[in-house]
Amino acid sequence: KNLLTHLDSMQAQDGLTPDLIIRSVVSGFLLFGDEEVWRRHHHRLMMREISNPTQAFELILKKMMRPVYEKLTDTLRPFMPKSMAQEDLLLKCMSTIFQCVVFSFSRPLITGLTGRDYDQEFRAQLIDHITRFSLQGLGLTPSEEAQS
Repeated sequence: KNLLTHLDSMQAQDGLTPDLIIRSVVSGFLLFGDEEVWRRHHHRLMMREISNPTQAFELILKKMMRPVYEKLTDTLRPFMPKSMAQEDLLLKCMSTIFQCVVFSFSRPLITGLTGRDYDQEFRAQLIDHITRFSLQGLGLTPSEEAQS
């Protein structure tokens, strides 16, 4: 299931919290794409289009990236102060996604720096870290259930 579809289904849930939203997005990035060949190919394609856009960039931006960011900001908006500018919320959401991209695609670097295998236990720790970091950036705190 892609991130946009996932966010759509989340909006319909009762008891939705910012913690659940962020944790779900982060988990999707860090737990998806275990197949090394696919992950490397996807990484190269995304980095190429971001750093040296081709005609495909506009399509990727319009059909994939913009709708995901719009849905994520729309999903988080009810939990944010009314005074928070839409651009500020967008930048904070971008920071969350960018952390996910770096922690997902930079596995050899992360393993080299931490000395940890990029296994399920370490991924769970990274999911908690990025979720807490992102919630703090949004001016929120993790829910009590998520901290236990």
